[in-house]
Amino acid sequence: MREVHSCEIFDGEDWKKTLACNSKALYNGMYKLVGRMIAVCLVHGGVEPHFFLERLFCQVCNLQPPVPDLQEIVDYDFRAKMTKIHSAQNVNDAQCAIMEASDQLSMLGSLWHIQTLEDRDNLVESATKFFTENRLRDSLEQFKEGLECLGLLPLMQKHPELFKEVFMYEEKPLLAEDISALFKPELSTVGSNRRVVESRMICFWRDWLIEVEESRLVTAQRIFNIISYIGPGVKS
Repeated sequence: MREVHSCEIFDGEDWKKTLACNSKALYNGMYKLVGRMIAVCLVHGGVEPHFFLERLFCQVCNLQPPVPDLQEIVDYDFRAKMTKIHSAQNVNDAQCAIMEASDQLSMLGSLWHIQTLEDRDNLVESATKFFTENRLRDSLEQFKEGLECLGLLPLMQKHPELFKEVFMYEEKPLLAEDISALFKPELSTVGSNRRVVESRMICFWRDWLIEVEESRLVTAQRIFNIISYIGPGVKS
């Protein structure tokens, strides 16, 4: 799954990836292959992806995608030009910014003359939608064909609310109970003096974790990082 996450058919932020526009990968059937790999991995209880951008998840599940966002344009140069057009204060400034991006807008079929700021907004929305959706239509269809392996795609489209947490990343704070669950103490015989001391120590440890979580002075994540740094030196 680590290799899938970083493969050539995906682009974007680490935990918000969308499909990349890669004609070679499309020709070689890479989108379909990766879709199959994800399907087989999930059906057999493997690692979950957790890196789909919301738009990509909606496209796969045949849901209405969110309104196109300039931040989803992975081409930094084009995104900067579109942002300049969108932030223009008047029509003249917008027209100048459009001319700077004329080559790319022409390729997307979104180059037209504007007369109002509303025209400017329509142009930006049209170009952004084409860049994030329309140009990837063939790649998406091939990817979905791969996800049909072992019947995964029909289930995703029937129960998207159940698969959302499987495919999309949601940052969750590390809680005291998460850290406590990482440890399995090796206890002495029941009834022995050592067992009494050990049981008391476990209670103190768990109480302290809860206090840390509630105080917010030191986060549970910070404690976990320290434990990870100490590594093999920690004993249950």
